Amino acid sequence: MKKHANALQKKRCNEVGMKRKFTILSAILIVALTACCLFACNDVDDSPAKVDYQSDNSYFVKTAESETALTFEPILDPVYSESGLTYKPVDYRFGVIFYVGTAIEPKYYEYLGNALAKQGYLVVMPKVTLNMTYAYYKEQEEAFSAYPNVKFYVAGHSQGGGAALRRASENADTVAGAILLSPLCYRHKLLDADGNPVKDEESGVDKYIIDNLKNVDVATLLVEAEQDRVLSDEMKADAKTRLKEGYVHKVISPAAHMSFSTMDSDEILKSFNNDGDGITEEQKQSQRTQTIEYILDFVKGLSK
Repeated sequence: MKKHANALQKKRCNEVGMKRKFTILSAILIVALTACCLFACNDVDDSPAKVDYQSDNSYFVKTAESETALTFEPILDPVYSESGLTYKPVDYRFGVIFYVGTAIEPKYYEYLGNALAKQGYLVVMPKVTLNMTYAYYKEQEEAFSAYPNVKFYVAGHSQGGGAALRRASENADTVAGAILLSPLCYRHKLLDADGNPVKDEESGVDKYIIDNLKNVDVATLLVEAEQDRVLSDEMKADAKTRLKEGYVHKVISPAAHMSFSTMDSDEILKSFNNDGDGITEEQKQSQRTQTIEYILDFVKGLSK
């Protein structure tokens, strides 16, 4: 009996000893793994990754919204450091400043921002007073100064397309190209250095400027919607007269004016006609897919 008790006690001691050894080994392993992790984190290459714009890229997209803009930034792999989780930066050299259409918020163009950023382009969609891009387009100039090392394409839809054309005509040397989606173009008053209208000396009538790219060396892409129920044929023709020969011209069909955005515009357009946009949801999605393809073909050919 006494021998049996001694055997049990010895067995328990062995088990306790084994548990202690296991605990110690586990602690050592945890410390070793932690040290390796810290070493790897400190040794990680967090220098910006160069973008090959001729490749079919697939970057992560970081979306940020501020009081002034909605921004889509290409980023790479997550990086673990002492300060927590960060993202390896991307050395993007090209970007797109996108001017929104009349009364259309930037969020309705997220599909386009994500698609372009995925390919390595920084996309900035500025917010302007009353979403009246053409009238207040200079409010968006901070995007150019905020990213001095990025060469921007100027792009826009509807009134925003007119603003992109205006921006390119006034500052051609600062843009990589112009992308116009069913642009609505205006004329505007000629202003002096103090912002006052310049008047004709003989008639006393305010002078107006008709923005155009005819004499400007800016590569231009014009994308139109075949079933456009917002722009008249005269408006479409006017936009074309403002462009230099050799511009890239694409027409999507079936496609509607408002469907370059994802905003539900049927109810708005039904106040002007009985059947709204006149195209199906599937056709609208196809229009946006083709828009992405046309823009990427255009910019990839120039982003060198």
